[in-house]
Amino acid sequence: MKFIFLLIGILLKHKNTKSNLPILLTGVRIANPHLRGIKSRTKAYQFLYDYFLWLVNLVKFFSPHSVVDTTQVGKAMINSALKGYPKNIIAPKDIIILAK
Repeated sequence: MKFIFLLIGILLKHKNTKSNLPILLTGVRIANPHLRGIKSRTKAYQFLYDYFLWLVNLVKFFSPHSVVDTTQVGKAMINSALKGYPKNIIAPKDIIILAK
């Protein structure tokens, strides 16, 4: 999972920095509680989605800025590539801001 975030961080380059350092995503917990009717072909993953979704919603209730879903990560990637972002390290709170 960390490899994916590293890859995303390498792909996202901040436009306004002189050093052109990659944007790093740190402390991101990706969860998609609204799967829009999509069912996983892997039974173990579907089990996790079905039976532990309440835990994700509980964490999101107590700490709303620590859980982001895949849709928010995608929108944040697009917006940061198009518009730029002043920070080189993007936290979950920043992803939520970028996704809007």
